Amino acid sequence: MQTMTAARTRDSLALMKPSRCVGVLLLTGTPMKNGKPCNIFPLLRAVKHPFGDNQKMFETFFCNGQQKQFGAGGRVVWDATGSSNLNHLNAHIANHVFHMTKEECLENLPPKTREFRKVPVNSRDEIKHVNAMNDLVSTTKDCMPCPFF
Repeated sequence: MQTMTAARTRDSLALMKPSRCVGVLLLTGTPMKNGKPCNIFPLLRAVKHPFGDNQKMFETFFCNGQQKQFGAGGRVVWDATGSSNLNHLNAHIANHVFHMTKEECLENLPPKTREFRKVPVNSRDEIKHVNAMNDLVSTTKDCMPCPFF
């Protein structure tokens, strides 16, 4: 749910809109701190936060939204890909966001184990693979300097 135009966002919001839906809990494994404010708007709309009521106002204030001209013809488009007033946004949505790090969530899991397994390959395919790798090495050796060759 990153943009209001995505089909998944439209379908999700349609499910959350009826008056029978009294609460929404959104879970994600994707860090939002690297995202842009425009990606947060659909989430605010879903949880019925007041900042989710008016997209144009949200984008103007928090996404540095403005009309811009592009190209030789001067085509005018709405650009809301920036960010502004992030401290204000954070102050108003902080109590709606529950943040946990991977270490806090997964503290009872055993350490990761890696397992390497040999896959049986017939000799003809093995020869093809070795030849392809040798061709790749010789091609890249000629194209660019590499300290490994």
